[in-house]
Amino acid sequence: MWLVPLLLAGLELPCAACLRDDPKTTGRPLVVVLHGDGQSAQAARTPFRALAAERDIGLFVPTCPRSEGCSAGSYWRWNGDPSWLRLRVAEYARAIGSDPSRIAVVGWSGGASYLGYRLPELGAEYNVVAFLGGGMAPAITSCEPSAARPAYFLVGDKNPYHGLAKELRAAAERCGYAVSWNLLPGADHAGEWRAVSSRDRMGALLDFIVANPRTLPVAVVDAGSPPDDGGVDAAPPSAAPTASGVARSGSGEVPPGRTRGCAMGNMMVLVVLALRRRRPRAVPGGDGGSEDPHAVKRS
Repeated sequence: MWLVPLLLAGLELPCAACLRDDPKTTGRPLVVVLHGDGQSAQAARTPFRALAAERDIGLFVPTCPRSEGCSAGSYWRWNGDPSWLRLRVAEYARAIGSDPSRIAVVGWSGGASYLGYRLPELGAEYNVVAFLGGGMAPAITSCEPSAARPAYFLVGDKNPYHGLAKELRAAAERCGYAVSWNLLPGADHAGEWRAVSSRDRMGALLDFIVANPRTLPVAVVDAGSPPDDGGVDAAPPSAAPTASGVARSGSGEVPPGRTRGCAMGNMMVLVVLALRRRRPRAVPGGDGGSEDPHAVKRS
């Protein structure tokens, strides 16, 4: 009981806010989803759940980590080293025995902008990277041949920041990514979310992920030893506004690779680490917040 007040105070244990939907069998694909600005992980997971379950695809939806400095509920504003995500994904993929050739990462809105900005640094573990309703060109202009893979876009040309997604597409093509460009004519950001939430569009994305296994060799990430990705520190200046939607949390919302009955000693260590890392937190705008994340313009 002593731990409850600390958790209510906002201290975050490692990946305690990572949502997971386990497949029924081992050797199945895994889809990692990054939420938009101010959007909950539950809301971002909603469009994927039913069709992923039908295809026996695992889902992993991490909340932007406060313990790592993400204080505003925004992946692109956080702009953290992608090694955090790689390690969390590696832990979960190992725990459920995922198909290592079919682990895809998908970003919605601000999550897509983070993936684009950090594109060369994401690592070669993912067979597909998908940008839904957002995206921006990488900060690093050089290409990493081992990271080239299929890149899936689902974007509307009436999104006021559609030009940023087009810049990302050009950068991906220049670096050898096999781009699947799925344009939604006349769609603004709300229209993009409706498309993401539609059965046909979501089914097409999941089928694309399954049909494009990774073939390039890649070193296995050791979840106990964070790799040095050598990322840049400048915060990305743009992401698309978020869409609304709230989903009920599932029963699988536990840290990947962990059990519910942690030993008391381990819990004490985690709480001490959380206390040391605690930072003042901004209040996010919510799943349908009106804050414009584009206030900082590209210099």
